[in-house]
Amino acid sequence: MDAALVTIAGTLIIALVNSFWLNQKLNKQKLEYDKTIEEYKLALDRRKKVSSMYYEKRAELIIQLYEKISVYYSNLLAMNKGLIAFQEMIFERPEAYDELYHSTLKLEKDVGKQILLASLYLGEKTSEELMFFQHRLGNISNSMVDVYEEYKRIDKKYLKRSEDESEASKFYWEYYQIYSGQDIHGNVEWLDGKGSKKILDFKKTLKNAILSEE
Repeated sequence: MDAALVTIAGTLIIALVNSFWLNQKLNKQKLEYDKTIEEYKLALDRRKKVSSMYYEKRAELIIQLYEKISVYYSNLLAMNKGLIAFQEMIFERPEAYDELYHSTLKLEKDVGKQILLASLYLGEKTSEELMFFQHRLGNISNSMVDVYEEYKRIDKKYLKRSEDESEASKFYWEYYQIYSGQDIHGNVEWLDGKGSKKILDFKKTLKNAILSEE
């Protein structure tokens, strides 16, 4: 009887010890599990923050590009139409065009920088098309610069002379030589036609890129 009790007692003690160590092991595993879960949560939070910063920065750059390229295109079109109008008012100098002229040149540089920055977040195809479009606008801008600078130069020369019609004709002819060599009418036609369609397509693409979560 005593031996049986001893055996039972021994078995219970062993069971209790095993249960204790099992609980200890389970508690340890739970702590490790909780620690791992916490690490995953922290990593996920960091990833969410990085992701949020990524999308915010991407949206900021693309919005800036959207705004600048839209205004640049509009200014370039208005400036070239103004150059055509100067054919009828060659010796008048609307001061508004000086402001528009310098604003357009500044935007040209800004748009170039914005395309490079935004290309980090846009697809390769879109980036290449934007750069090609910017190059085409740049060529039109170069023509605009040549003609407008000549316009301003001739205007200054004329203001120092008499308003004799023969003098005016002489200066007009010098200006017209530069003007006719730059195909301003062709540039306006392209901006109003293919260029207009291109800028609308790019606006749509940029808008979709801003809203995209990829």
